[in-house]
Amino acid sequence: RKLEGGVMCPSYRATRNEKDVTRGRANTLRLAISGQLGADALSSDEMMDTLKLCVSCKACRHECPTGVDMAKMKIEVLAARAATHGLSVRDRLVGYLPRYLDLASRFAPIANWRNRSPLLRTLFETLA
Repeated sequence: RKLEGGVMCPSYRATRNEKDVTRGRANTLRLAISGQLGADALSSDEMMDTLKLCVSCKACRHECPTGVDMAKMKIEVLAARAATHGLSVRDRLVGYLPRYLDLASRFAPIANWRNRSPLLRTLFETLA
C-alpha cells in the first residue's frame, strides 16, 4: 500500500480505500469463488463494483509477494458476467465496430458537428 514511489495500484493511490487495494479485491474474489457470497457472486453487480476501478495495469502482479494478477482475475469476472448477463450495448458496439466501420465513417461529419456545438455536446453528455 505504498502511496509514493515504486509501483502500487493507481486506484488505491487515488482513493486510499481498502476495497480498492489488491488485497481487498482478491479477498472478495476468494469469497465469491468459495461460495461464501452466494451462487452468482462472481457475476454480480457487487463484484463489478469491487473491480470497476481496476485499470489492469498489473502493478499488483509485480509488487505482490504471491504474484496476484488482478488483471487476469478481472478478465475472468467479466467473462462470467457476460456468460450470465450477456454483453452490454456498449460492448457490442465496440466489439462489432470492424463490421460497421465503413457505414459509421459516413456519419463522421454529423458527429464532428455535434462535438463542435457546445449545446449539443452538453445534451449528449448528459444523456450518456
